[in-house]
Amino acid sequence: MFAIKDFLRTEVVPALGCTEPGAVALAAARARKEIGSEEIKRIEVDVSPNIYKNGYAVGIPGVKDLKGNAVAAALGAICGKSEYGLEALKCCDISDIEKAMQLVKAGLVTVSPNFAKRGYM
Repeated sequence: MFAIKDFLRTEVVPALGCTEPGAVALAAARARKEIGSEEIKRIEVDVSPNIYKNGYAVGIPGVKDLKGNAVAAALGAICGKSEYGLEALKCCDISDIEKAMQLVKAGLVTVSPNFAKRGYM
């Protein structure tokens, strides 16, 4: 028999705040790890409509007054550590935040809902 505690042990993981921007940050951190140390020219992230909606304007813990998936993507690419899972942003500092916000303000970060995935269209 499968007990609820077994389910929780296998399916629940620590997260730093809301899981939607956490997932976006994690994906960006992993992508950055895969491409190496090249300069970031642009960040484009396609997400499900639910991740887009739920993370669009939600606050990101540890980043005072900053919100949303685009900020999470920029931070994930700048300072995220994919090995930390949904806590990928826990080591970001103020200089990382400034670099990430430069990318966002320059319009170099886009997060778009992909309605073609999972039968939305």
